[in-house]
Amino acid sequence: MTVPLDKLANLRYIKNSKRSWGVYIIQIETKRLYIRQLADNDFDLMCRIWKERFPPLMLTNKTAYEDLLHGLWNEAQTSSVLTGLLFLRSDDVFCGRVNMQYIDRAVPEVGVDILRDYRNHGYGPEAVTGFVNWYGSSRCISQIKVCISSKNAHSIHVFEKLGAEFVFEKPMFSEKIQRMREELPKDKARIVEDIVVREYILKLPIGISFE
Repeated sequence: MTVPLDKLANLRYIKNSKRSWGVYIIQIETKRLYIRQLADNDFDLMCRIWKERFPPLMLTNKTAYEDLLHGLWNEAQTSSVLTGLLFLRSDDVFCGRVNMQYIDRAVPEVGVDILRDYRNHGYGPEAVTGFVNWYGSSRCISQIKVCISSKNAHSIHVFEKLGAEFVFEKPMFSEKIQRMREELPKDKARIVEDIVVREYILKLPIGISFE
């Protein structure tokens, strides 16, 4: 079944009774991307994303780093997270992921990661638009939130162009980041210090497309 929600994406969904969290299997097509649900054999693809996000950890104890990667993998498969992997429709190349966290809450949180070689082509906002419009329609929700580092001017600009409205700013360390800091040598721990997060609300559906 195909449901056209906007000019950018045709969003398809299928009933899924096998996942404890999953009412739907993700099958989304946008103009240049397709998004499919995270599968049990996608660990290596997710590691490509995490190794770009947390490169300082590659310089420390290898066992501790591998443990962290497996911890992130386990977290990605929990019932409160819904993850879609991004592929280019033109040549089936993996280019990133988009996810919805805290899906058991009234206002869940969206996140997106584009691999370094595929940034600055508009894939991030295209993926977010298709994914959150599908999610909002299938779950009947009218808004989501996004949290962005205050130092990430590019992501702030992208989400503001998508219509995100600023709510507040605060220092934040997640448990994952705290664990990372503890594993880092003292001279590198400052790399992840003093993270200030800006929280935005994004009302659905999004109607903007990015070329």
